[in-house]
Amino acid sequence: VSVGLVAFNDAITLAVPPTRNRTLILEALDKLTPGGGTMYTYPLTTTSSMLRPYRAFNASCAVVFVSDGLPADRGSYDSLLSEMRGSGIAVHTVYIGPGGDEGASEMQRIAGVTGGRSFTAETAESLIRILEELSREVARFSAGYKARVVFTEKVVEKICVGWLPILASAALLALLLYARYRVLGLTI
Repeated sequence: VSVGLVAFNDAITLAVPPTRNRTLILEALDKLTPGGGTMYTYPLTTTSSMLRPYRAFNASCAVVFVSDGLPADRGSYDSLLSEMRGSGIAVHTVYIGPGGDEGASEMQRIAGVTGGRSFTAETAESLIRILEELSREVARFSAGYKARVVFTEKVVEKICVGWLPILASAALLALLLYARYRVLGLTI
């Protein structure tokens, strides 16, 4: 299973396209530092762009979206969520914080629109448990993919042309060249 990473606050702070290189993902995670602000449009757009080529080949894709804040751009990414749902990209959400607040409700809405599952992690232990459960589910969901390949072949048909048409064409060309020189007043 390929895994990517998009870290964000009020902007994208780090993006690693889907890869099978777990070391690359772990190194990127070590570089993360907490920041302020929360905007969901940027990470959702980036994630959708990263997954679009996979969906073009019918590869199974899912997003695990983790946040601890209420986005300042709420509602501006609704069409993107519908597009992701239409593309078959489920967004599973994990809200870090107390259940029942506005941030948790927004994350539930995102998961509901895209066909994903929603979780709330109130402790570090529950976050680990949720992420382990989601990783097993996504791995099982992404185990195989169907590809449709269409082959096209260029067919070249050879047509035999006899000597008579070739001689007639050469004679006509010579006649046209002679007429051109005569009309323009050139000498041969």
